[in-house]
Amino acid sequence: RAWVLAVSRGGRTALIKRNNAHPAKKKHTNKPRPGPVVAWTDAQRFQRRDFEFALALRTLAEAKGIVASASFPISSVHGAYYAMHHCAIASILASGGVGKSKSFPESHLGVIEHFSKVSEKIGDRLAGAGAKLNYAFELRKSADYGIGREITHEIAQEVVAVASEFIEVCRAQWSL
Repeated sequence: RAWVLAVSRGGRTALIKRNNAHPAKKKHTNKPRPGPVVAWTDAQRFQRRDFEFALALRTLAEAKGIVASASFPISSVHGAYYAMHHCAIASILASGGVGKSKSFPESHLGVIEHFSKVSEKIGDRLAGAGAKLNYAFELRKSADYGIGREITHEIAQEVVAVASEFIEVCRAQWSL
């Protein structure tokens, strides 16, 4: 601690104890703002749509092969859900994308939510498609994390059949 002689405005002097143990805090700089959102072009959206739909078909074929072997119901539920997930992304992109970027949500729940909104707007043809996607998501969580119901071969067959129907309905709706 150091003593400093200080003079006030009135001319009085005083000894002041100054504590130098803690220097003044340094101010942090503010984070720069993110740049403006750049929307995907139609070509980018269509290219990604085609990629996602091809991935959905490949994943569904794998899930069908796994469920046919009757050995790994957890893997077939996992594959069936991901086939539906990729198909839902392709459908979102085919319907114009989401937000200012015209892309797709990054989270699974975001994909389910936006696909449900898109399918509700279309009506009867896709009635319940969002609910089926959500059902498959819940079963996939049960399969992957052991939470909820036990995954049997019968449940795996059901989910693969639902995924197959889901993909065909989406293909017909958006000409995928």
